[in-house]
Amino acid sequence: MKKIGLLFLILLFAACSSTKQAREVETRSGFLGDYSALSEGKEGEALLVYKNPNRNMAKYTEVMLPHVKIWTGRKSKLREIPKKELKELANFFYSELHKNLSKDYKMVMKPSEKTLQIEVAITDADSSNATMNTISTIVPQALLLSSLKGAATGKAGFVGEATAEARITDAHTGDILFAAIDRRVGGKEIDGMTDSWDDVKKAFTFWAEKLVFRLCKERGSNLCVNPGDS
Repeated sequence: MKKIGLLFLILLFAACSSTKQAREVETRSGFLGDYSALSEGKEGEALLVYKNPNRNMAKYTEVMLPHVKIWTGRKSKLREIPKKELKELANFFYSELHKNLSKDYKMVMKPSEKTLQIEVAITDADSSNATMNTISTIVPQALLLSSLKGAATGKAGFVGEATAEARITDAHTGDILFAAIDRRVGGKEIDGMTDSWDDVKKAFTFWAEKLVFRLCKERGSNLCVNPGDS
């Protein structure tokens, strides 16, 4: 019976959400410059959002995507992460963005009147404790402690987290069309627990897919695929 119970727990939490949106986010990394126009996002949107009321997203068919930046604010945990790991994270995020955006847009190096420029920065990230996260997922006592922490802070114990800021501009005029800040934290699952950056990478993949969905909806398409909030 103990073995059956343990197997049940493993299967249960293996199916849980990969990452989830945090309850709040810092807004002072400096990447976006002026944060005064940001407001609280609606359900399914980033935590903080700016939308240009005069935007016309239907006319854009190209995207310029500079490399993802690492933007270390004064309180950012990124300062404690080795540069090699930061570079790998930035490259992974860029790869996910490029892969997803290229499904709907022509990726270009020079702007035209139909080009979006999408700038993204990782402003904070924290790895998970893979060993303790595994223990807290399959051992009931540790799971209870982790869940209590999650209920109090919005983030379960030992999981990773990431914060990113993004700015979308008309590459020809420089007009800001969108700006957003979001933060995601890891869920409780077995898959990927041996990689301490797995939660962060899952957040990057989610953001890349969600960005393509949002742009698709802005174009007025009925064929947009929503990655949900998992």
